[in-house]
Amino acid sequence: HLRSLRSLFDRAREEDVSPEQYRAFAERLAMAATTDEDRDRAEMELEKAAAYAAYQKLILKHGRIDFGSQIGLALRILRERPYLRREYGDRYRYILVDEFQDTNHVQFELVKLLAGERRNLTVVGDDDQSIYRFRGAKVENLLRFLDEFPGARELLLTQNYRSGQEILDRSHHLIKFNNPHRLEAMRGYDKRLISARGTEGIVEVKSFRTMSDEADGIAIEIAGAVERGEQRPGDFAILARTHGHLDPFAAALKARGIRFQRSSTRGLYSRPEVQLVLNVLRAIADPDDGGAVYHALGDPMFGVDPLDLGWISARARTRRASLIGLAAVIARDPTTDIQPASREAILRFVELHRQLTANAVHRATTEIMYEFAEASGLLGRLAGDDRPEAIEQAQNLNKLFHIAARIGPLLKRDRVDQFIGHLDLLIEAGDDPSAAEVEFDDDAVHLLTAHNAKGLEFPVVYMVQLVGQKFPLNWRAESLALPPELHLGPVDQKADHDREERRLFYVGMTRAMDRLTFTYALDYGGGYRPRSRKLSPLVTEALPYMAAPKAVVAPSAVEGIAQFAPGVEPVAPEIAPMAEDAPLKLSKDQIDDFLTCPLKYKYAHVVKIPLQRDPRAMFGSAIHHAIKIYHQHRRRGMPITVEDVLGAFEGAWSSEGFYTREHEERRLEEGRDMVRRFVAREEKSGVVPLAIETDFAFTQGNDTVNGRFDRIDERDGGIVIVDYKTAEVDQVDKADQRAAKSLKEDQLGLYALAYLETLPGLYVIKTDGLAAGKGVLVTESIAEAREGVREYLAGRA
Repeated sequence: HLRSLRSLFDRAREEDVSPEQYRAFAERLAMAATTDEDRDRAEMELEKAAAYAAYQKLILKHGRIDFGSQIGLALRILRERPYLRREYGDRYRYILVDEFQDTNHVQFELVKLLAGERRNLTVVGDDDQSIYRFRGAKVENLLRFLDEFPGARELLLTQNYRSGQEILDRSHHLIKFNNPHRLEAMRGYDKRLISARGTEGIVEVKSFRTMSDEADGIAIEIAGAVERGEQRPGDFAILARTHGHLDPFAAALKARGIRFQRSSTRGLYSRPEVQLVLNVLRAIADPDDGGAVYHALGDPMFGVDPLDLGWISARARTRRASLIGLAAVIARDPTTDIQPASREAILRFVELHRQLTANAVHRATTEIMYEFAEASGLLGRLAGDDRPEAIEQAQNLNKLFHIAARIGPLLKRDRVDQFIGHLDLLIEAGDDPSAAEVEFDDDAVHLLTAHNAKGLEFPVVYMVQLVGQKFPLNWRAESLALPPELHLGPVDQKADHDREERRLFYVGMTRAMDRLTFTYALDYGGGYRPRSRKLSPLVTEALPYMAAPKAVVAPSAVEGIAQFAPGVEPVAPEIAPMAEDAPLKLSKDQIDDFLTCPLKYKYAHVVKIPLQRDPRAMFGSAIHHAIKIYHQHRRRGMPITVEDVLGAFEGAWSSEGFYTREHEERRLEEGRDMVRRFVAREEKSGVVPLAIETDFAFTQGNDTVNGRFDRIDERDGGIVIVDYKTAEVDQVDKADQRAAKSLKEDQLGLYALAYLETLPGLYVIKTDGLAAGKGVLVTESIAEAREGVREYLAGRA
């Protein structure tokens, strides 16, 4: 129900409908109602409008913002504040919008306001590839563009560099069934794609008796081509309408030892390593939660023998006793008949549980999570394991740590019991983030949904399970739909759904380069009596002259059972080294970590081992946040007091990681004093920065370096780059040593090079004071300026 409500709110905002407009519409319905049916509908819409208004009030009250609000509020600001509209119009003289067919109504309105009177606007899109209606995308935006911008220059891109001509012709034949709701039909274009490769390509249909036959047949074909050396596993893709439809193909590939990749197969909260941590947290929050204790004890991390665990659990149920309490009693009794390894595992878990429960009273959730991961040996095991599975597990735990850090400030107190209660509510409401995806060697068969395949290409594509009710899926009305009267233009949800399914099929077809194979089975089981499934109408639309398939129907009771088999996890591929020509992306911190210790770089940036939050890093982040807020106000000419800046600093503060309350209070007061002195110094200087907290990225050879300028000033005709430091240093000479080290180790030299590569204008390079001595290079040549910085970095200047 919550998901349906959220979908309703999103639809309203995508259509630029405010809560006030929704309520006014519902009130008009109520006034005009003359029948019981009309009154029922009006009452329902009034209730939905009230829920929408309450939701908007809640997020504003708590200072929150969601995706729909970001765009809606931006649009509102540009509408209500002409001076901002002019400012952004002057800043962004030319606008290019890619994938325009996937924009919604408010995004189009935002683009029109940004384009302003100049109307220097270019959009790129293909109405035949609009496949995100469930996210609010409106293909009508592309269809309406020329009406909104009459006289715009039109360029048709019909050269195709991917597919053979037969594949393109069959795809075009299919998509024409969406006429007259296409640009080609409405504007008289000729959108037939012409292959630039000069190859025909192959399009074929294969039928099978059962679902297993279909999966096995494809796996056998792929295995044969790989064994004969004709193609690599990575040349093949299997596309289905939903993730669940891919399960039998994963099983068939795994049975033959064929490596495959599969994205978004399981949610984060269902991953074993994540479930272990959550079960331990649940056992801390409620020691009587027998299910959590049972699953934690049975996890390989502790490894209690399943028979012993089952026997202890049964006794706990019959005695109505706490599982963890009874397990401890049994493990401490040498006369009980359980395995020695089980006894040791139980005692280890009980002691760790006691320690964590005691600390959970006064420590944040992420600290308890980290303590468990470290004390149990989980982190050590993952850190010492180079297998792809271990890297995936570490990254999943890292995602869980970030979720806990994000939820913590939302709670009255950031403690385990409140965190678990909050998380369980989110899970019950349907929240389940995707698991981590590690970048492996791509020489593996790709198992994808048609949505996930957009933008990709493969020499051979199998589109599978192509029968009615599977692809296309049947239309289902939204349980809490936005009234059609509030949509822009006419609405026919059933027809819109059918056209989008056809566009999705078109996208799947055009992923193929050399060979496209449609497959289907006559029997997919799932019922008491097997029945013949009809070939998808989308296939017959693409191939109108195809011979009718032979009707072969056989009893398939086993198929009905097989569909309930557990999902198959992908075979973990090896992690391939980077190709010589692959771009390398690095930040200053990544470079520092690698030069300090390559293993540290691996743990922090490749494996992403969860780390306990460092209060020093938090302190620096809070100071940076306060400085940013101060300068934002100064640059916009808005008033701000030292109390406002202190409020920003304290609002970004976190209690995580401090050893004692006294330590935290001391650092908090030091931070307040630092903020006061900073504001006093800035007020006295009167210097307003050119830029603050500005991201940069520049390329050197095949390497991309990214980072962030804390501050850029213009002083005495030159550019000064400022990097703030917040370490605990109380002596001037030590502070100077730290600053000299930043120069010597090239941090500020790197920032100077970044400035030259990314920001045009003044080419005045200075090294000022400290160990570097003094020097000035003034030039009008950016090439000479770059060379000067490189000489400085190399120690020659």
